[in-house]
Amino acid sequence: MSYRGGYNGRVIEHQPVDAEESRRNDGAFPGRSQVTTLAGARGLVFALLLAAYFLYFAWDGMSAPIAVDTFANIYGYWKQGAPWLLGAQLQLWGGNYRPLGGLFYLALFHFFDLNPLPYHLVMALIVLANAYWVYVFARILGCTELVSAMAG
Repeated sequence: MSYRGGYNGRVIEHQPVDAEESRRNDGAFPGRSQVTTLAGARGLVFALLLAAYFLYFAWDGMSAPIAVDTFANIYGYWKQGAPWLLGAQLQLWGGNYRPLGGLFYLALFHFFDLNPLPYHLVMALIVLANAYWVYVFARILGCTELVSAMAG
C-alpha cells in the first residue's frame, strides 16, 4: 500500500507488520523497519564527523570552572535531602524546582565533589544523546538520513 504525501510529495511505502516477527522481537519494531538508525559505513562516518565537529567547539569548555549558580543549585538540593529529592521525582504537581536537575547535581557532587570536569562531561553526553534522539525522531517522521542528521 502506498500514498503520496510526506515531505515534497514523495511516495511513501507502508508494509504491513508481520505478527510472528513482531512476537519474536518482543513487540518492538519489525526486523528491517522503515525506521533505521545510523546504518552502514556512510552513516558511521557521518556520525563520527558530527561528533568531531561537536568536540572541536565544546572541548575547551571541559576545562572551564563550575558556573556560579551551580553552587546555589547544589546547596538547595542538598539542604532538602535525598529522600525529599527522590519523592519530588514523582510529584509532578508539587511545584518542585527541577527535581531531575537535583539528581544530576547531587549525584555528581557525591562522587566528584566540585571537580568541574565530570559536570561538563555529563552535560556534553546529555547533549549528544539528545542529538541522537532528535535524529531518530526525524527518521521516524520520514526525513532522509542527511536531513535527520542535520536536525540532530
